[in-house]
Amino acid sequence: MPVIWSSSPSHQFQESDTYDLSIKRDEFLYMASEHQTKAFEIVKGYVKLSLYSNDGRETIVSILKPGDMLGNFDPSQSYAFENAQALSKTELKVYESLILKRAIRHNPSFVMKLLADRQRRIYQLQRQISSFAFLDVAERIQYFLLFLGKEYGKIQDGTAFLDNFLTHHDIS
Repeated sequence: MPVIWSSSPSHQFQESDTYDLSIKRDEFLYMASEHQTKAFEIVKGYVKLSLYSNDGRETIVSILKPGDMLGNFDPSQSYAFENAQALSKTELKVYESLILKRAIRHNPSFVMKLLADRQRRIYQLQRQISSFAFLDVAERIQYFLLFLGKEYGKIQDGTAFLDNFLTHHDIS
């Protein structure tokens, strides 16, 4: 069940206020500076959030997994800040801006989930900045692989197994 509706005490929101979307690996959900007024919840698959430098280099800001939300949560803002691209076949729930506005007003547990998600992303960005400042390339890759194993891996007999959703380019 989508996160917006799961904790609504009075059931004031309806499933019909959302729709499902499926995108293929490498397909963009949205790009930076595009007009974007929707929010998305990942049901299945992985999405990377990235930024491009002026010379075309990509920096991955975050990798999102099922249960994570992305997109526009501010009804007064209508442009995307980052690029959102599927790392695997991905299924999403789509929420219109007006529905989010209602959910934020009437559903405190939804607001708490959004705040917790934003706090987790801030922590991830702080770790990324720290690794850029204090680690060389080999150490950053090791750190990143350990992070991926803990965050996205399936642990079996003390070994973390990852779905093959990142390329060598993504990791570097």
